[in-house]
Amino acid sequence: MININIENKTDYLLVSLGGMLDGSQAGPVSHKINLALVDYDTEQDIKINLVIDISDLQYISSGGLGILLSIHRKVKDAGYKMIICNPSAMVSDLLTTTGMYGVLQVQPSVSSAIKTILS
Repeated sequence: MININIENKTDYLLVSLGGMLDGSQAGPVSHKINLALVDYDTEQDIKINLVIDISDLQYISSGGLGILLSIHRKVKDAGYKMIICNPSAMVSDLLTTTGMYGVLQVQPSVSSAIKTILS
């Protein structure tokens, strides 16, 4: 089971993920985040930075990593930043093993991610 909370801030979108992000949850998570990145009035992608707090994420599968990469590409291609923050030791090990630290921008806390976004 996955928990997802999305807050639209002035300069960024804050997504908090908790629980288990496996293949069965990857689609719904991707759908919710992508919906949050669309302006309903104009049906255009929102031009905003994205911070994803994964401090409560206990597990992430390759499908979950794929979703993060897909969203990262979408945000980056639009000229904005996506930062992942607060990975647990298990998730951090997975990011290291898969080489994702070289692809995804990761910060140790939400505050450091926000500071990076705003700089």
